[in-house]
Amino acid sequence: MLSCIERAKRLGAPTSGKKPFGRTWDKETQKWGVDEKKKAMIEDVAKRYLAGESLPKLATEYGINHSFLNKTLAENCGDSYTITWDIKDLRIHETVTIDIPPLLSAKTIKAIRKKAVANRTYQHGEPKYQYLLQGYVFCEACGYALTGQANYRQVLYYRHRTKARHCNCEVTPRPYVRADQLEDAVILHLFDTFGNPKAVERAIEEATPDLKRQKECLKKIQRLNSDLAGIKKARNSILNLIEKGSLTEEQAETKLAGLQDREYLITAELERVLVSIENIPNPEDIKATAEEVARRFSRPKLSARRHLKIREANQFDQMTWEDKRGLIELVFDGTFSDGRPMGIYIKPIEGQENHRQKIWAFTIRGIAPVNGDECVTQCVSG
Repeated sequence: MLSCIERAKRLGAPTSGKKPFGRTWDKETQKWGVDEKKKAMIEDVAKRYLAGESLPKLATEYGINHSFLNKTLAENCGDSYTITWDIKDLRIHETVTIDIPPLLSAKTIKAIRKKAVANRTYQHGEPKYQYLLQGYVFCEACGYALTGQANYRQVLYYRHRTKARHCNCEVTPRPYVRADQLEDAVILHLFDTFGNPKAVERAIEEATPDLKRQKECLKKIQRLNSDLAGIKKARNSILNLIEKGSLTEEQAETKLAGLQDREYLITAELERVLVSIENIPNPEDIKATAEEVARRFSRPKLSARRHLKIREANQFDQMTWEDKRGLIELVFDGTFSDGRPMGIYIKPIEGQENHRQKIWAFTIRGIAPVNGDECVTQCVSG
């Protein structure tokens, strides 16, 4: 068993379990390859799935189990493959990550995972009403996602549920935000920010604290990888001493167990840090997103008078609902280093507890942050 683990670490060979889908292993060259037929199939499935086709339907078409296809798309199409040995009787708990050729690009895999989350929440089924910000409105106090709801007059709101599992929000009464006012205000802010080069530069500067934290995390990742390399080197030295007879098996077992425990802790910490910075945008991403948002607003050097006219009329060059939704998804694509999703965060303003008509403050936190504004809405209770 130890030889299998060592071979996997040294050669990156598939020494346990099935090989990852769509990959081949050449025993002579000791190298990974790609099954081009399966790669083409996965690329076709990914393209059609992201375009809106049903995954169960695609699985049936290709004669593949739906659950297997779903897991393959989300977890097994990247450039790495993990083998785990967990044998309690032998006190073996090892995890080896092997580099393999990818079937899909990192950008496509990220889009697939995002699509899967959306399908489980706000994109499942045919909605009765359209909520432009569905899935992107959160309570500032507890982080709970507000959901769409229509009142008896068919006026749409974003509502914080009063009774929800795993939610101990201290805000009373809970946010109940009128949808049309919030949506118009958010689009207006995006128009003002991304249509103004100076505002874009300011937004990039405001994102700097999160980017500084990202740099700190990258340094930590480098150190942890160096520590893992040192453990690997120490393990090889122990194995060489055993072969030479300079170390007994009992002595080696104690030393290897210590290295294994340390490796497990470092690997867990490394995974935690990697997850925390996975979706943090870098300055290039922020700039590219700002340029793309400005392009979607179709504003080629507007005069101040024309800018004011569009702003006051809330026209935005007659953008369709789909155009606006695509823009929202572009700006709020990702999470922050603390794990919070990007979106619009709602919070109460002090002194209004007993008011029926309330003013709710909101903050826009996207790939390039924008200062919030206030939105008039109605309280959930009388």
